[in-house]
Amino acid sequence: MEFTSIAIVLPFLAVITKPEKLWDYFVIKSISEKFGVSNSGDLLLPITLLFVFVISISVVIRLLNIWFNNLYCAKVGTYISCKVFATVLNQPYSFHIKTNSSIILTAITKQIELLTSTIKATLQFITFFIISICLFFGLFFVDWIMALSATVSFSICYFLLAIFSRNKLQINSEKIESSNKKRIKVTQESLGSIKDIILHNNQKKFFNIYKKEDYNQNYLYAQNSFISAFPRYAIEGLGLLFIACLSFLFLKSNIRSSEYIPILGALALGAQKLLPSMQQTYGAWATVKSSSSGVKDVLQILDKPQIKYLKNKQLINFDFNNSIELKDICFSYKKTGKNILKSINLTIKKGERIGIIGSTGSGKSTLIDIFLCLLSPDSGEFLVDQRNLYDKKNKNLLNSWRASIGHVPQDIYLMDASFAENIAFCDSEKKIDYEKVKVAARKAQIHSFIKSTNLGYFTNIGERGVKLSGGQKQRIGIARALYLDSNVLIFDEATSSLDNETEKEIIKSIEGLSKDLTIIMVAHRLSTLTNCDRLISIKNGIKINEGPPKKII
Repeated sequence: MEFTSIAIVLPFLAVITKPEKLWDYFVIKSISEKFGVSNSGDLLLPITLLFVFVISISVVIRLLNIWFNNLYCAKVGTYISCKVFATVLNQPYSFHIKTNSSIILTAITKQIELLTSTIKATLQFITFFIISICLFFGLFFVDWIMALSATVSFSICYFLLAIFSRNKLQINSEKIESSNKKRIKVTQESLGSIKDIILHNNQKKFFNIYKKEDYNQNYLYAQNSFISAFPRYAIEGLGLLFIACLSFLFLKSNIRSSEYIPILGALALGAQKLLPSMQQTYGAWATVKSSSSGVKDVLQILDKPQIKYLKNKQLINFDFNNSIELKDICFSYKKTGKNILKSINLTIKKGERIGIIGSTGSGKSTLIDIFLCLLSPDSGEFLVDQRNLYDKKNKNLLNSWRASIGHVPQDIYLMDASFAENIAFCDSEKKIDYEKVKVAARKAQIHSFIKSTNLGYFTNIGERGVKLSGGQKQRIGIARALYLDSNVLIFDEATSSLDNETEKEIIKSIEGLSKDLTIIMVAHRLSTLTNCDRLISIKNGIKINEGPPKKII
């Protein structure tokens, strides 16, 4: 507030200190004519009133400036944060496969904060730059030579500092972002493997990694803060030395004190306020520069093209009646260039139970991702009832097929919410159809257990279903898939982590499902697939065998 006030009122201080030099200026002439005065002394009252008015206006302007700047930064920060999150959610599955989640978390959390701080610093830069100009003109009215000399000197100092420090700030910014990503990564990894850490007494290992990255980050922050702050004290000292030397020269030249004291007073006052203002301008620039790496990462995410997913209301009802066909499907990950699937040909009729077997790395999971349309084949056709899902003329088809599939993975993701919310898995609790939830739970043989809990379907299951057994989690996963009225159910090694007895119970639950459901199952244990109509054997991305379980096993 005081910077703005001084910047605005300094010209009026100049009028009071040296009115005889400014009498010919048009502002004073106008006031003289209006009030009918003939000398500077008669201007004391109007100038004082004007001074009070300007001070009041400057306070209001400053407060409004602070309020609107902060409000603007908050709104822009929220907008960009939501935009980044939406961009991440609307990326294809291939993006999430090759991007570490710690990078995404860093962008959504820390780097968004940096971006907001950068916007705020940019607004401060503009504000204090304007204030510096106003202060310069205030000094200019007193003595243009002194004003020009001081401003040019200080500006050259800050300009040189900016040139020498920009590379250091940029390097520090990149190192800070790298440390921050590693810190979030080690936090995720340690919490995700907390059982093993406790069992094997590995707390120190993760703690040391975290400590190293946290110290590096804070040390670099301290460096940037020093680079941003130290010019004020160095240049302030030089400014005082300049005024002292100037005073000495005035005294030696035998100039009357009445002539040079107003100049020195105004110069000291102006320099006292000009330096902090220029320092704030430089500090804002340093903040922008030191945040550049984080801001760059956020902008790179925002630049990524998004997949336009259709809303539920826009999805057509996918009526699957006859068969699913894969014709000469090939797929490779662009990073490795290695063919994962090679000329896969497969036909699955409606209502069939299909088992897929193969060793680790044979391409089973990739084939399931192709079925789910999470990955697009490099070549070949994916037909459902003779309709090509990748038909560019009918983009509705692909999204509608996805919506008609129920997927039960090995690791069921469960929210820290109620049974009903986890089964329905919809965007609003108000949209949950509780009767439908109960029907799905009965089919998955989890209804009785849910009813036995304290609050039934409203019982909270804890983070990632910590209060449930492995079998109970899998049944909730099956209920979730059934709630969607899926045409096709895909079990991607859904029972591999279960014991034999629990697995048998889950398989019974699956066998009891409607015969109209088409079920595709991937499993390591052949015993899981004995009741399938057909088994498909895959090796090195190639279908090597196909037939009834008895023939394959």
